[in-house]
Amino acid sequence: MRSFLVAALLAMTVIAGAACGGSNDDAAGTREAGLALVRIGELSVQAEVPEGNAFSRGLGGYESLADDRGMLFVFQQPGEYGFWMKGMLISIDIIWISAENQVVHVETAQPEPGVPDDQLTVYRPGAPALYVLEVQAGLAAEKGIRLGDEAQIELP
Repeated sequence: MRSFLVAALLAMTVIAGAACGGSNDDAAGTREAGLALVRIGELSVQAEVPEGNAFSRGLGGYESLADDRGMLFVFQQPGEYGFWMKGMLISIDIIWISAENQVVHVETAQPEPGVPDDQLTVYRPGAPALYVLEVQAGLAAEKGIRLGDEAQIELP
């Protein structure tokens, strides 16, 4: 009976993912070409890795973000990198990850329309990070992400 329930739940998850336009199988399985695959506990996302001008723009201008998508910032060396919500239209969770692949800080950030750039909130971790993952707001709490959790990162 239990295996039937598990199979039924898995089938419903696949159908729901397909209906929403996202595929949890893609995020949970193999990495899509050109994207990073990031797993932290129950969270599994395919993430863009921005370079050049896209690095400073990040998710600015995005009107939505699927549950299985994100953006992964990869730095040259660990540091306490600050992030702001310039040009952001959506709320996000920001997850800082150390060079040892441990979650060192998590914040939920909200857009601040009409606030001058020099007055925007800057979100900073309390420890050095080599990676910063941005995902849809609420996912970190929903998936139970906590400080010290291990991250698995497959870069493109």
